Amino acid sequence: MHSSLISFLTDPSFYVALVALLLSVWIYFAHDKRIKRQETLINQFELERLMLEKELQKKANLEILIDDSQSARKDLIIVNTGKNLASDIRISIEENEGIEGFIITERILPFELQPNQRRTITLFLHTGSPDCVTATLKWNDEYKADNEVTYKFAL
Repeated sequence: MHSSLISFLTDPSFYVALVALLLSVWIYFAHDKRIKRQETLINQFELERLMLEKELQKKANLEILIDDSQSARKDLIIVNTGKNLASDIRISIEENEGIEGFIITERILPFELQPNQRRTITLFLHTGSPDCVTATLKWNDEYKADNEVTYKFAL
C-alpha cells in the first residue's frame, strides 16, 4: 500500500493532472471576478440611464421657430419639445437697436404648454424695424423653476 502511494506520487502524470486542476480553478475564479466587475459596471450604467430618463421626464424644453414666409409679419412659434408641462412661460423680446420696430399681437402671458404643444406669437414689422432681435424665454417645469433660453434671430 505504501509503495503504491510512492509510485503514484512519483508518476509525472499525477503532477500534470494536479497542475491542470489548479490552473482550471484559478481560471474559473479569475473569470468569475471579471464577470462580476462587468456586471457592476453594467448595473451602474443602467442606474445612470434610469436616473437620466427620470430627470428628462420632469423637464420641459422650449424652442422658438420662426415662420418668415410673409415679409411684414414674423410668426414666433414656441414649441415644447420636452416631456413635461411648461408652466408660467414668459417671453421678453428686445431689439438690438433699442427702437420700437414691431408690434406684438398676443399679450396672453404667462401661459402653459403641454409636451409637443405650440403657441404662435405674431410680430408685425413696419418701417424702422430692427434687423436683429433677441428673445428670451423663461418657464417653470417639474425639474426646475426659472429655466431660461435666449434666441437671437434676424428679422
